[in-house]
Order: sequence, then C-alpha cells, then structure tokens
Amino acid sequence: MIFTSFAYPADSIRAEQREEGLFIVHEVEDQETIYSIARRYGGSVIGIIKHNQIIDNRIEIGQIIYVLVEEEKPVQVNLVDQFSTDENVHMVELGETLYSISKRYDVKLKDLRRWNNLPDNNISPGMRLKLADEVESSKLQEEVKDVAEPLVEVPADTVIEEAIDPFAEFEKYLVQTGETLSTIAKKIGVSMDSLKEWNDLEGDYLKIGQDLFYKESEVSDSAKLVEPKETVRTQIDEKGFERIYEEGVASVIESMNTSRYLALHRTLPIGTNLKVRNLMNNQVVHVKVVGKLPNTGLNKNLLLRLSQPAYDQLGILDSKSRVEVSYNKM
Repeated sequence: MIFTSFAYPADSIRAEQREEGLFIVHEVEDQETIYSIARRYGGSVIGIIKHNQIIDNRIEIGQIIYVLVEEEKPVQVNLVDQFSTDENVHMVELGETLYSISKRYDVKLKDLRRWNNLPDNNISPGMRLKLADEVESSKLQEEVKDVAEPLVEVPADTVIEEAIDPFAEFEKYLVQTGETLSTIAKKIGVSMDSLKEWNDLEGDYLKIGQDLFYKESEVSDSAKLVEPKETVRTQIDEKGFERIYEEGVASVIESMNTSRYLALHRTLPIGTNLKVRNLMNNQVVHVKVVGKLPNTGLNKNLLLRLSQPAYDQLGILDSKSRVEVSYNKM
C-alpha cells in the first residue's frame, strides 16, 4: 500500500493512494453517520458503503472508514461549450442523481448519458450536463458553425461503421438493501424471466448496489402511469394510545442543509414526531415535521420529504422509496 504526502484534514488519520484513487482514512466518532463522514471529506455515501463493505448502513464508534476523495481515472464528461444556452444545461447540485435530473426535465436516463458521454449514472456536484435532444443540438451546431473546425471530406466509397452500444435500449436500476429479484420486477413492471435474460442471471441472488438492466419498452403502461396508492390505518398501541399508520412514497428535501432528522408532510402540523420505516429493509428513523409539503407537481405522488441524514439513515439509495409513517392521533 502506498502512502501519500497529500495534505489531508487534521481530524483524519492519514491519506492513502490506492489503485482506485486517493482515500482519506477516518476513525468513526460518536454520533457520526455515513452521510456526515461523506460530507466532511467530500466523498459519497454510496462510495463509502462500497469501499468499506458496510451492511445496512451501520457503522460503529472506533470503526476505520476509507473515503474515496479523488478517483485515479475520473469519469470523462463532455462539458457544454460557451455557445450553449442555460436552458440546455443543468449544473449538478449536492444530493442530485442522474435519475432525479432525468425526472426533473422529463428526459430518459439513456439520453442524458448519451448526450454527455457518460459510461454510467455517476455524477458529481458542479458537473454541467447537456439537456438538449438531437434536434436542439443540431440547431446549436448551426449557430456555431462559423467558428467550428472545417469538415474533412470523406471519399464517396468509404464505408463508415457506427459504433453500437449494446445497452443503448436499456435503463439501469440500482439494487437497494432488502430488495429481491421478485420485488424489483414488480416495482418496475417487468417479468423476472426477462430480468434474468437481460442481465445473464442464472439464479435469483442479487447484491446491494448491483446494476440491473431492463428495457423501458417492456414496462407495461399501467406500471409506468400508476403510482402505488397511499394507505391509512389505525391501531391501539400497548399504552392504549390510538396510533395512525400511513404508507406512501418518500423523497429527500434537496434544498435543506442540516444534520438533523426532519420532514415535510402533506397534512400534519409542525412539531409532530414521526416514526418512518423503510418497507424494503425495515430500517427506522424518528423525525420531526418542520413544514408542509408544497402542493406542486414535483410532490404530486409523495407522502413526505425527509432531510438528507434521515433519508440516508433509512438506507435508501434511489430517489424515491415506499415507506410507512406512524404517529399518535392528535
């Protein structure tokens, strides 16, 4: 193992240079989470889970954590040139994923990857992503043709073969904690046999963080258009209190910078204490409602939004997840 003279933060143990890149070595302190460690050193939650083989997002005081802060071979991205307009460019912000950006602008993941020459869904804050489709790109090229390099003439009898991406027609799904081939197939609306065939799987075994490819054209119209309905039930707990249980979809509060476990709920008053359970892995977090969930298009099918630390505590890797919320009846 090679040690480097990189000027790492004073509260870390040391820095190490590996084949994957530069790692900060950190000893877990009291009340730290994977999210807080990633934020401290500028790493990623998924990267910490991957490089430290963490199960169910659980870390302990005194545990040694390796945080990748500088990749040896960073992803090459086509930066948008100076002639591009702001309407066709998105600046990646902290907490955003390629999936959430594709939903925000109503474009396909595979198109975003193709327009920006991305080999996978990995992006980082500060990255500039092209949002224009082929027609818009052609218009931009016409506007800058006067300053572009001259075209090279190709003999008429020259045969040009276009490189074919074998996964160009596929979408990618990231396996989360507690998910099985059956639950994923049901979630995205395809058959288990199709998933096995597309991903060359011999059995039903999956790994957390594994990429599964599927054809969007195979997803049924009902699976695309119908969101799971919210359900509400009432139950008397062991202390005799009436407790309300709601099931629905949760997402993250992208604009909130906090280390506390907070939530925005559609109907509950500010100050309500909630118990939130991830239905995929049974991870639980207790949060406090600090505001109403705005009635906008982005929140149309959401039950609540959670602060990033609470979202990470639930072990959610996707931009949305189905959860159970419980609280005492007012």
